[in-house]
Amino acid sequence: MGTEWLQDGRAFRIVRQLGSDQFAVLDVKFNVEQTQSQSEILAGFNSGTLRFADTTGRPTEETSALTPIALSDLSEADQAQLFARWQAIEPLTSLGHKPTDEDFQIRADQLRTNGAQFSSRTLRRLYATWSKSGQQRLSLLTRTNQRGGRGRARQHSWLKRFPILRQIVDQAISDLFLTMARRPISAVVRRVIDDLQRHNARLPANQAIPIPRTAALSRAIARQIRRLDPWEVDRARWGRHIADRRHSPTSPQRMATRILERVEIDHTPLKIVVGTDAGPLGQPWLT
Repeated sequence: MGTEWLQDGRAFRIVRQLGSDQFAVLDVKFNVEQTQSQSEILAGFNSGTLRFADTTGRPTEETSALTPIALSDLSEADQAQLFARWQAIEPLTSLGHKPTDEDFQIRADQLRTNGAQFSSRTLRRLYATWSKSGQQRLSLLTRTNQRGGRGRARQHSWLKRFPILRQIVDQAISDLFLTMARRPISAVVRRVIDDLQRHNARLPANQAIPIPRTAALSRAIARQIRRLDPWEVDRARWGRHIADRRHSPTSPQRMATRILERVEIDHTPLKIVVGTDAGPLGQPWLT
């Protein structure tokens, strides 16, 4: 899976295997799948019309490992937490063997006697965290600031991994979305895919940019639009007058400080007709 080659100026990629000798091949330029056999692919290679992509020089993917933190960079609260947790599990690390349930329970009882509240389950979790991290003490910290990627940019977004794709997206947003025609994001997605396919058609297969899925590309474009100035977006799509009206500052609401200081009156017609023996009088109003 994933084998790529260049044939007739277009890039092809095997996306899945259909049988022992049949493969589903994606035409990267037109984003169309076709079925080819192994013998057909090898025959094209032997005749010289097909050239496999060279992946030996492809850069490796960047790891998402977090940047190491020095102990001096920690706050006093984090240093105190790290010290307390390490003191709790330090005797367990010097046993010479993997601690058992009895070892965790004995250590929890010792800590409880000294006034430290660490259960055997907590000690087991801290020991496992320390062991899986390569015996790094800093792994004992509670990294709540990095849960869910808080405060960090997306590490593996399409626009960050492929700067050319970001340029194509920015140009498509400027040409289609930020206009008085007010085209939707789906039109921007179609333009980006077309421009990306034309860009890949001029490159070898090993340098082509993968075509992202429509849903993933739509979300990336929406995030890129949300980073723009809301007033500038409304000005480009609706005009300066509507943009100023939408984003103009409003005066704070004045709250009433005594009874009947502010009175609102509303007159609503009732859906009934009042009348006498002489005839109808009309429709009453409720104030």
